[in-house]
Amino acid sequence: MGDLVITLGSDVGNSAIKIRHENGDSDVLPTMLDKVAVLSTYAESKDPMNQLDLEILQSKGAPTGRAFYGHLASETGNGKPLPLRAEKAKTPEVLMALVMSMAVAACRRLDAMKKADRTALLERARAEKRPLEITINLGTGLPLAEFKNDAVKKEFRRLIRGAHTVQFVTTPVWKDYGEIKLVVESLEVCAEGMAVLYDLVFDATGNLIDDRMAEGNVLINDIGAGTHDMPYYEGMDLRNALSKPYESKVNENMDAITEQVNHTYSRNLTRYDVERFIFSTRHPHAIPNGARDPISIRAYTEGRFRSLAALYAARTKQAFEDTKGLLTHVIMAGGGSAVAREFYEQELLKLNDEWTASGLPFKVVWLANAQMANASGYFKMVNEKVQAKAQKVAAAGD
Repeated sequence: MGDLVITLGSDVGNSAIKIRHENGDSDVLPTMLDKVAVLSTYAESKDPMNQLDLEILQSKGAPTGRAFYGHLASETGNGKPLPLRAEKAKTPEVLMALVMSMAVAACRRLDAMKKADRTALLERARAEKRPLEITINLGTGLPLAEFKNDAVKKEFRRLIRGAHTVQFVTTPVWKDYGEIKLVVESLEVCAEGMAVLYDLVFDATGNLIDDRMAEGNVLINDIGAGTHDMPYYEGMDLRNALSKPYESKVNENMDAITEQVNHTYSRNLTRYDVERFIFSTRHPHAIPNGARDPISIRAYTEGRFRSLAALYAARTKQAFEDTKGLLTHVIMAGGGSAVAREFYEQELLKLNDEWTASGLPFKVVWLANAQMANASGYFKMVNEKVQAKAQKVAAAGD
């Protein structure tokens, strides 16, 4: 057993890494910086989350070397989507992102300790001339298509398990923790949509909180920046034949909107900026214009968002037909679901005369924090596994 034991859920997406910590807090990290030189612009930053400069010293699965993430990466236009290839499980940058998320969780736990306890822990490791060792209980997932492939899933688990030695190089505060050895002891890998359903049905200790959803016929619309997974569950059992993986087409549409806005208004906005302005609660679908009123960009967003909503609605209708009308719930999850929210149900009602007249035959559930649903579900699933193991050990001791 290491110096500390932590449990976390990590959802590595195309444009962000979502982390659910054991104290209920969460972090969302934009993906990688493209140039080391950008770090020089962060010299005055005291927030570690702005300047995550991690060096992977040893790892079975992730490439060694430095990895750069942080909120300022997106704000300065240096954030790049993860280059997801045919298989997410074999993409080196995904494995690097998982190691990053474990390192962030470890440092968050160290930050939360009493100063005297943290100092004693660090001094003991230094006196013994070894890295601080953190035992990791990790929950994460794979897209539906990969989860169905046992060989891919097995290899993914092999690459994550074991030890990963890291250190933060320039990150404020965390660089002082020195080398950290992250040892993955308990690992739960599930289908991304399954985690969404698990998060809705169970609490953090594994107690059932929604029996109707647990007993229902549930379709998950898990819409990310790159993928749109539609797993279908009957009473919490995944029906593989009725579960479909698709592309979400969010990335290409958001990139096109950003390009159009910059060209029309002679701006140099990043995609991160444009997304922030589109989903602003104060002035949605508008960009700042100095002291004047914000400029509406609905001409560039509305048509594309309605088109995406129509695409997702058509896929939902097909799923309803495939289940022979037995569908009871449709859950809208994933950060990409926000693009469809305004038009999705309108587009659904257009697809069937009966629905148009009397309403939808299933309940559409919009998650309050759709972006974090998978990470939260991963955490709950691995935490239940860890607790069950602890209870078994305790019972054997009695």
